[in-house]
Amino acid sequence: MTDPAMYPGLAILPTELVSHISMFLEAEDFGSLRLTCKVWLSFSGLSVFLHLTKIPEFRDKIERIELHRPHMTDDNDLSDYERYLRQEAEDAFIYSTEARDLLAEIFRNLRNAKALISIEPWFEGYDTVLGALTKAQFPRKLVILRMYPRNMAVDPGYQALVENLALYSPHIKGLLLLEVEQGPPRESGANIKEILKENKEGFHIKNFRSSDSNPGFSQLVSASRGMEELCLFGCCGAAPCLRICHGCEDLFVTNFAKTLHPHLSTLLLCSIYISGSQLRRFLKLHDATLQHIEIYSVTLTDMSWKFVARGLMKMSSLQVLEIDGRIYQKGAEAHPVRRPTTYVALRQETYCYWKVQGQENLRHFLGEFIKYFQTHPPVRLNMPHVRRTAPNYYEPVLFSIPGVTTSMLGSEDASSTSS
Repeated sequence: MTDPAMYPGLAILPTELVSHISMFLEAEDFGSLRLTCKVWLSFSGLSVFLHLTKIPEFRDKIERIELHRPHMTDDNDLSDYERYLRQEAEDAFIYSTEARDLLAEIFRNLRNAKALISIEPWFEGYDTVLGALTKAQFPRKLVILRMYPRNMAVDPGYQALVENLALYSPHIKGLLLLEVEQGPPRESGANIKEILKENKEGFHIKNFRSSDSNPGFSQLVSASRGMEELCLFGCCGAAPCLRICHGCEDLFVTNFAKTLHPHLSTLLLCSIYISGSQLRRFLKLHDATLQHIEIYSVTLTDMSWKFVARGLMKMSSLQVLEIDGRIYQKGAEAHPVRRPTTYVALRQETYCYWKVQGQENLRHFLGEFIKYFQTHPPVRLNMPHVRRTAPNYYEPVLFSIPGVTTSMLGSEDASSTSS
């Protein structure tokens, strides 16, 4: 949503007039509303959005709502102190009763919104948003908590969330957990020893485990057992350079791998070091509910992707699998049997991902992947903050298969289906 402070016209129009104007919009204009509605957590931002939610033609087209901290516009006339005061006022509003009341009225208007599937607070205002949903007696579970686990020990917004988890858990649909890059910051002049000693930012350095210093995070995970979506981001970059990452391992193994989430239907793993044996165990544990799995730039610290693929083949509820060409493992494997000429291998320098839908296509895709499984030569990447030589990691060969729907990033044709 455009910043209402800069473009106030829509906010001052009567609801009836905006509703009448919307009747003359073309279908493609309404289609654009079905993407994401970005709302500033400010008085003007919430006031405009409240106005829009009173219009059925707009309200019923909204699919996702992202709630953001207000964007600080560049104003050369303001001194640094004036900017500081403005930021302080905006931060105070995010956690104010006024903000909660405005949001509660918005959510009352959205109780029966036809297309709405998620409400996402972006790093701010968790307690305010969830408190407003509770006050509005919102009947659906739609909140995706997007957060950095490392902040929970020091951020007051996280503390308020943890204190009210029992009250808020009926609204939490999923967790999207982001992590920092591996290793300490490399800015010139930084006191690295002091930064690493406290590690308040949760850098993934040796022996770092967020659960040890962050009991609030463990409480959040326990209160979210009823979630439907889980998205985990780790610290692995373009290519793996660590033998094991204690931070990534702790994030998955300690908090999720051994716990049953009885309603979990979607799993996304991205840029993370993860145990292949623990991942397969997790998949088996959620065989009855997992329907959608996405795997991007994931590195196995044990076992192989053939081992994981065998586990995926046994899943009875899986309907959609998305996997990209940047998956890695420690062991190499060569296959003496040539693939059919119609199975075109993905070039290593090309980034794309495969999207396979339907159980029949999934079994065919995974079966052929296992049958002709092999790896490329090792990937080696030495990073400045890694003192020792990086270990060998091998990238499995991915290939297209006739009869399987394939979506490719970077191609003119976003998706193609072979028959």
